Amino acid sequence: MGKPRPTKRTDALIDRLIEWIESGKTLRTFAKSEGINASTIYDWRDEDPALAQRLARARERAAESLEDEILEICDTSSRHPDDVQHRKLQVWGREKRLVWNNPARYGNKTQIGGAADLPPVNIMTDEQRLARINEMMEAAKLRRSLSEKET
Repeated sequence: MGKPRPTKRTDALIDRLIEWIESGKTLRTFAKSEGINASTIYDWRDEDPALAQRLARARERAAESLEDEILEICDTSSRHPDDVQHRKLQVWGREKRLVWNNPARYGNKTQIGGAADLPPVNIMTDEQRLARINEMMEAAKLRRSLSEKET
């Protein structure tokens, strides 16, 4: 068998990667600029918990940077009417990236009964469901008869 290829991983490369991610750029573009396959960097991350932690913190900082960019785009005035649509697209793209990277923090809040902070979902039997439907039908009939008496 042949010799394994020497690794391109160095402390300096990892530091540049962290700075790159913190600035809001993608890992794939970094890998391409360094002539490394992105999957290699993902492997490094998976094998090294400290690197995984540094990358996670870098992504959090990048999210904060994106938040700042969104505010800056929104708060900067423009003299050209076409800029409005371009700015909407810029904001939309940054918002999507935030949601993709951290849906729990930036995504729409959808909660389903039974979640940790909600009461348990009330599971009804078929008999209970039928009884509830009959109650609602009776209430509707009563409302209808009252409204007919008023006219």
